[in-house]
Amino acid sequence: MKNYTHILFDIDDTIFDFPSAEKAALESVFQYLHLDLTPAIHQTYTAFNRKLWDQIDKGQLTRDQMQAMRFSTFFKKEFNLDIKDNNKLLQIYQNGMATSHIFNLHAKDTIEKLHQQGFHLAIISNGIYRVQKKRLTEGGVIEDFDHLFVSEKMGVMKPTKKFFAYIFQKTDYSPNNSIVIGDDLKADISGAKASHLDSIWYNRHHEMNISNIHPNFVIDDLAAIPSLLA
Repeated sequence: MKNYTHILFDIDDTIFDFPSAEKAALESVFQYLHLDLTPAIHQTYTAFNRKLWDQIDKGQLTRDQMQAMRFSTFFKKEFNLDIKDNNKLLQIYQNGMATSHIFNLHAKDTIEKLHQQGFHLAIISNGIYRVQKKRLTEGGVIEDFDHLFVSEKMGVMKPTKKFFAYIFQKTDYSPNNSIVIGDDLKADISGAKASHLDSIWYNRHHEMNISNIHPNFVIDDLAAIPSLLA
């Protein structure tokens, strides 16, 4: 096994519990519109949002295009509401996300332990820079990371080679010393492989991997990482 000294961590659904953050943010939007977020509507929104991100992954939609129409399209379709200020709803949603920092099991302890062991840690995210930075700051782990590589600021997204090439160019992270940790087989694991990086698939829900994407390691508990990389 390689002597890894640098670790690239995904955020959503790896470090933080994304469903909880998304629900809290969405509730803020619904409260602003004086609507009730029922479990059924939440499920409908989640499926709708997933389709939009699938379109982004396929290059059929940019993130900016998605953000410009996501809420106006959803509320028109489900509630026949004409949203005149989509940007206001987007701001409310992002503020809700930024204040949610519920860690996945053992995430915070693992990050702190890896930092204490001398590993260099960096964030890799397709999210919004100010949102992710605030979550890490309020969660008390921002100082454990050398870099925050967030697609909004970089102009490129995971899993593209350009995303990881940017990191290699700007820092001493490289395929020779680094490993990627993430929950998403496509964005994290296939992105790592395409850029000749080893990877750890964080599969806490014990999902079947029926893809042709093969991580170097699979874990269901982040607490396994320090001993795995020791």
